[in-house]
Amino acid sequence: MFHIEGEDPGGPLIVITTAGYNMGPDLNFDRVIDFRRNVDQVRDAMRAIDGNVAAQLFTPHTYGDDGFTTSVWRDDAAMFTGAYRPGAHRSRVDRHKGKPMADRTSFTRFRALRTVGSWNGGDPVWVTPATRGIPHANQDR
Repeated sequence: MFHIEGEDPGGPLIVITTAGYNMGPDLNFDRVIDFRRNVDQVRDAMRAIDGNVAAQLFTPHTYGDDGFTTSVWRDDAAMFTGAYRPGAHRSRVDRHKGKPMADRTSFTRFRALRTVGSWNGGDPVWVTPATRGIPHANQDR
């Protein structure tokens, strides 16, 4: 399924972040709601960052499953600006480090070397230098 190249080809970067809670009688739903509200605020803030090509939140509607976000970035520099420089995401990361907002989290970054299908009518990964960072610019390729 995954082919690891010897050298990073650069280009668009995809990030998947997951978060979940330990189910049981001690689950604090106020904590879950607070986390979800913060996720929504971060997603909205990231959509305005130059170089964020696409962002989507996936919330399971089944008890006990972890939710996740997927974002597509023009390049590594854009992702680092959005995630680690002062702003909505960085403040939540710092808050989570001080007092975990979820019981478990994961953070995965990868490159898609080829894509099939579309996201909101276009392919946010397939970009050329002339259209880099412009959502849906290459949908008629």
